[in-house]
This record gives sequence, structure tokens and C-alpha cells, in this order.
Amino acid sequence: MASRAVASPTSGTATLSRQSSTPSALPRCSPLLRPFTACADGGDERNKSKAPKNPPQDPPPTLPPPPDQPNPSVEAILPGLGFRGRRDATLVKDLRVSDEKDGDFTLADLVSCQVYLKGKCRALHVHKLKDCRVFVGAVFGSVLIEDVERCAFVMAAHQIRIHEATATDFYLRVRSRPIIEDCCGVRFAPHALKYEGIGEDLRDAGLEEETGNWANVDDFKWLRAVQSPNWCLVPEEERLQTIDISDVQEREDDN
Repeated sequence: MASRAVASPTSGTATLSRQSSTPSALPRCSPLLRPFTACADGGDERNKSKAPKNPPQDPPPTLPPPPDQPNPSVEAILPGLGFRGRRDATLVKDLRVSDEKDGDFTLADLVSCQVYLKGKCRALHVHKLKDCRVFVGAVFGSVLIEDVERCAFVMAAHQIRIHEATATDFYLRVRSRPIIEDCCGVRFAPHALKYEGIGEDLRDAGLEEETGNWANVDDFKWLRAVQSPNWCLVPEEERLQTIDISDVQEREDDN
């Protein structure tokens, strides 16, 4: 009895656009030696037709979109003691007699305000100020200033980081190099603030020594070896003289 030749395709060479195969004749083999492939249920291909089929599955339910979340308030982002949402006001706080002294302080959403902070705090957060003058005693932690325009700051701190400041002057005493990012037209000068007891506040905060770092500014958006065009020093003839705020009394009055 003549045996029947079995042909099977062999794998071809894959290309990016198409895949081709070239059939070739396999050697004759007896039914006992015929190769078989395993099925998903663990049987062989001879029993494949008897394998039960999986029932159709329902698509997963479509979940409704989550409800819109309200934007967090400035109070939620920058909690703690502070002045927020004021215009044309004189704002004075003596942190030495505050119930929350040595904590964080926030200045946010101020327009055309004069701000005086005596004493020391752990950290200072400044957000969205325009046409303001800010005088701060001592910060024994860090200061973060963002989104300020046409302002002047006089302060002492261990670390000062400034984001998105425009046409603003900074009179600083700082232990580390000030950092600016996305700033334009900012200028720097030495610390120029005085009030009764400021020497003790600076000593307690570890800021009694002048380091000269007010003039060593790092612009994180300017990586060239030449001077960044985004900042400069205030010319000596334009610098503020030392400002004495000893007689400024604590209040929160509109002008």
C-alpha cells in the first residue's frame, strides 16, 4: 500500500512589509511518528475538535468620568499664618509675640501692599505679589518666592528660591546662593533692614554673618558659562539705604 507524502510549510524570512513562506516536503513517516501540537486544554490536535469553546464574554462596563474637582485654594496649598488677598494695605506682624511664632508664614495675592514682618519664622512662602514692598526679619529655613512683579524684598534667610519674578529687587542676607528660575529683570543688593532686636533674631537663626552670597546668584534656566541676562546687581547709587522699621506697629489696615 503506497504511502501519501505530507507537505508542511517551513517558516520564511520576515520583512517589515510582508512575510513569505516556502513550502517543502517533509520525510515520510508512519502515523505513530507523526508530529502533533499541544492544545490549549493540554490535549493533542486529534482531540482539538472536541475541546469545549469558551463562551462569549460581555465587554466590561464603561465607568462614568470622575466629577470635576475644584481647584485648591491658596489656603490649602500654602497653609499657616499669613496675609492673603489684600490690596493697598499696610500689613505688620511681630512674630516674636505671635501664638504661632517660629512657624511658617505665607504672603499670597497681594497688590500694592507694604508688608513688615519682625522676628523670625521657620519658612516663608510668597505667591503672586504685584507692586509690593516686603520687609522680613529672619527666616531660619527656606524662602520660596513665585509669581511676583515690580516688587522689592528685604530679608535674611538660609535659602532663597525665586520662580517667575519680573522687574523685582532683592536685598538679601543668605547663607546659600540664591536660585532663580524663569525670571526676568531681577536685581540683587545686600541686606538693608533694621529694627530693635534684629541682631538677636539673626543670631538665633544663624544669620549674623554676612556671607556675600547675595551677589552669587544661580540661574537654573541659564546653563552657559557667561553671565545670565536675567539678573544683575543694583547699582550702588540706586540701592536703598538701611531701613529702620522699629516704630512700625502691628496692624492690618487698608490705606
